[in-house]
Amino acid sequence: MEIKNTAITATIVIQSLVKLLENEDVDISSVKFKVGSESNGYESPEFELEKLIDLAYEGLGKIKEQATPEGFVLVDKKQTEDWYLDDHECMWWEHDGIDNSLCDLDPGQVQAVDHKEYLITESNTVYAAKVWDESNDQVGFWEFFKTKDEAEKTAAYCKAKFKGGQIEAQEQSHDNSN
Repeated sequence: MEIKNTAITATIVIQSLVKLLENEDVDISSVKFKVGSESNGYESPEFELEKLIDLAYEGLGKIKEQATPEGFVLVDKKQTEDWYLDDHECMWWEHDGIDNSLCDLDPGQVQAVDHKEYLITESNTVYAAKVWDESNDQVGFWEFFKTKDEAEKTAAYCKAKFKGGQIEAQEQSHDNSN
């Protein structure tokens, strides 16, 4: 938004300058100038002020058009992903995943596929492991963990509880058979 405000301010300054010159009965089409100085070793060709003003307006107009509107963010297209809905499995897949269901299309067949483009705000590795369900004393569902260490500790605990339950069941089975 800052660049858009700068472009608007610059436009107002240029308009004010033009009005000031017109009020002083200066014909801006006759004003010419050079940038730089001969003594410093660089002097530009002569410019007509009117052409410079037209170029400035054109450039500022483009800046205002490209400025990001209030309430929006400008995002690099590389930070988006395309996802496609597989109606048969009721799952969203990236391009290679949806390929598995679309390769079954018959020649000449057309399939409508819902598409979404997602913004990637974070991309990192998480670790999944099954957890022990204490309330039911059994293996529970998987969960995500932020660190490998957390996941490994949870997995080891679940495995130990599961194996401990198997050993108890074997011992009880062995005791009941005697």
